[in-house]
Amino acid sequence: MTDEPWPDGIEPSKAVKEASAWTVRFLDDASETDLTALKAWFGTSRENREAFATVMFSTPMSDDIRARVERTLGQSFPSSHRRPAHIIPIEAARTAEPGGMGRPQDAVRSGSRRAWRIGVAAAASAAVLAFAVGVAPTLNSLSLFSPAKAEVFQTGHGDIRSFDLADGSNMTLDTDSRVKIIMDRARRHALIEEGRARFVVKADDRPFTIEAGTGKVVTSKGTLDVAVDRDRHVDLQLRAGVADLRDGNEGKDSVARMLTIDQPVTYPPGAFEPRPVAAPIADTRNWTEGWVDYRTIPLAGLISEANRYAKTPLVIDDPVLAARGVTGRFKLTDTDAFVKRIAELFALKVSKRPDGIHLSRR
Repeated sequence: MTDEPWPDGIEPSKAVKEASAWTVRFLDDASETDLTALKAWFGTSRENREAFATVMFSTPMSDDIRARVERTLGQSFPSSHRRPAHIIPIEAARTAEPGGMGRPQDAVRSGSRRAWRIGVAAAASAAVLAFAVGVAPTLNSLSLFSPAKAEVFQTGHGDIRSFDLADGSNMTLDTDSRVKIIMDRARRHALIEEGRARFVVKADDRPFTIEAGTGKVVTSKGTLDVAVDRDRHVDLQLRAGVADLRDGNEGKDSVARMLTIDQPVTYPPGAFEPRPVAAPIADTRNWTEGWVDYRTIPLAGLISEANRYAKTPLVIDDPVLAARGVTGRFKLTDTDAFVKRIAELFALKVSKRPDGIHLSRR
């Protein structure tokens, strides 16, 4: 090591110097051995965690390595070096990554690592001072450095529930849904594990990210419906405000597809290939009250939707009857009223048996 002085004669704390050494180690690569060692060091003390978060804020690390570090430590870190996404219409079938910009770490490799470590640590010290005196942008009173704990929201079979979130936003969960929410000073993040949710996002300096399957929706203010089924197929719809859809992979999220209000979008499991739905079979804007307006749907499909809420399963005994088309507005959460209406529409007999409510021809 050399005796090069620290800028302005201010030497950072031991934890900040160690944190800067860790980030230098990850400029070119992030081996599993180093990531495991980092996790052990990071968990040793609160001072280490705060120092690392501060240094990460000022470190121009590649998106891929940053994502691996964040996954290892179980939290994301704010950065002053993240590039804004390239905006394209949701209708665009093919997109290209914006070119002409080198990776931020390329410039770093040409300099000495000792000088870089000094620069990172000095910038980290300045960042700590900026937060302390209020020079840095004020977001809210939540801690920037403390690892945020996920809050889990879920509903049982047949339930639709609304929840007020810590930032003033609101979330309504459909039946059999489970969502994890993380909020801290830098971010608002929702992970839909299964089911459907409506987010009414309150305006805030922090973006609100909704992770669903292989993609993620980002908004600052708006209303969105996002659903993930058991096969990890995703359906989403912007109801109000402005939002964009991006690849869920941190290294591939530099292209943002702008969502259009009331335009349904879908993408399959395993691959981020979003596409608009040209002719949706239903208007689901009132699903939070249990109502769905179907343009046309096979009776079997309608019964399947009603069974998502029914305490006792509905069964169609006649395959020919099951294939008949249905049009109309139905309240799926009221099983008795639903069965009565279907029976009247198709002149059906209703039989309650141990295995369910059977619908058959009279």
